[in-house]
Amino acid sequence: MTSLSTSTIKAQSFSPDDTVTEYNATATYYADKFVGRKTSSGEIFTQDKYTAAHHSIKFGTLVLVTNPKNGKQVIVKVNDRCPRHGVIDLTRKGIGAIGIKGSGKVTFRLLPKSYQYIWEHQDELKDPETGLQIPNIGINTGIVPIDNLPEKENKNEAPKNQKNPTPTAEKQPAPKQQTAKQPSTTSSTAPVVKKDPRAKYDILLEIGVPRSQAERKINKLPMHLRENAQLQPDQATGKLKLVLVLSTTEKRALAIQKGIRKKFPNCQLVAID
Repeated sequence: MTSLSTSTIKAQSFSPDDTVTEYNATATYYADKFVGRKTSSGEIFTQDKYTAAHHSIKFGTLVLVTNPKNGKQVIVKVNDRCPRHGVIDLTRKGIGAIGIKGSGKVTFRLLPKSYQYIWEHQDELKDPETGLQIPNIGINTGIVPIDNLPEKENKNEAPKNQKNPTPTAEKQPAPKQQTAKQPSTTSSTAPVVKKDPRAKYDILLEIGVPRSQAERKINKLPMHLRENAQLQPDQATGKLKLVLVLSTTEKRALAIQKGIRKKFPNCQLVAID
């Protein structure tokens, strides 16, 4: 219910790189009379977007607002100034998403820019089981958007595996008496092919997923990964399998696998031919 304001006040410093600290605030909402007016950032105010006013957070910063009473969350973009300290002023759409009528106590954290897609599409990203506007998006789980994962393989691994290729090849046709030792030699040389930096991987989540349960399964994934989930026929069993189509490096795929293993304990990496 706070008005738009361009007043200059002493601002608290919020670092855009600090995505860990949790702040306490009171959430309020704009009055309808401000619809169509310019905000302090120059954008036109509307009640139909997830935006907010704050006394000092930098314009364009994405903020995860949580209602501690029900756990509901919403991501808003700061595009206006609020003259009161300790207050974050939301649109009607934003405050409604976390189940607050009038005003209420909330907590908030700043988000990295990689959450821009989630902010833009959060109406489509709801958990059908809990009904939360923004289910656990990774702030407390260690799951991070794909954009934040390392893009390069460890450059030191390839040279180690490729040392002395000729002697390795000479050991292959060893006498039959050494056949028992071959498995250990083979296993040590196998990663040479597996760790090819050009290799790409997907993640197989489950096999035998009924179409009626596919949406519920997909919504167990963090929101930034759900659009990558696909139902595909499994040639070996004839059943449908749920695959996270990533076409990414082994290192990145392993990092994603680690984050989703709690929900999909049998998930495994699949090399793309």
